Amino acid sequence: MLRRISRWLAVGFVVTVTAAGVFMGIASAGRLSYSNQSFRDVSAEGTFESERGERGLRIRCPVTLSGSLSARTFGKVVGTRVGQLTSATVAEASCTGEGEVEFERTGFPTALTYRSFQGTLPNITGIRFASTIPDMTNKYRERFGLNYSCKYTYDPLLDIIDITRIKEMGRWKYQYEGTLTLRPMQNMLCPPGLIIRIIGPARTPEGAELTITLI
Repeated sequence: MLRRISRWLAVGFVVTVTAAGVFMGIASAGRLSYSNQSFRDVSAEGTFESERGERGLRIRCPVTLSGSLSARTFGKVVGTRVGQLTSATVAEASCTGEGEVEFERTGFPTALTYRSFQGTLPNITGIRFASTIPDMTNKYRERFGLNYSCKYTYDPLLDIIDITRIKEMGRWKYQYEGTLTLRPMQNMLCPPGLIIRIIGPARTPEGAELTITLI
């Protein structure tokens, strides 16, 4: 009987230590690791959509986002700057809808800041970053019988830009979403706000699949 109790105690001790080890492993997994320090995300169709209403417009264009991380690994610390967005290129000739879109190149690079993760540790399904964005111009075609441009700017008090990397079916993709505010004193035909949504596979500059792991 004494041996049986001792054996139970031993098993209980092993289970307790193992559970504690798993917990400590999860708790200590405080860093994220990227397979490549640079990224070049290509979207076949980015959507630039004005607020609904009389001046509602929608433009769709292929977009390429490029950037880099300060290091291949970084801690899950909210508000930490972890990299930069170095360019956002629009294939204007392939735009469809009511016009074309262009990002002002002089506004790059812009900061990437870690915000949060999605999922339950240790299974992370998404990484969320905050970013600013340079001014952007919408060049409308034949709207109300006119050709005209509207310039939008990032307002830190009003606008939010999210870059989220999401894991679906074992592969990572990115979602770039946010809003821009119309610059003051613009043409009255211009919509007051612009909603941006760009989705595509997460890639390295060489075109390889980009992966993220918890370490």
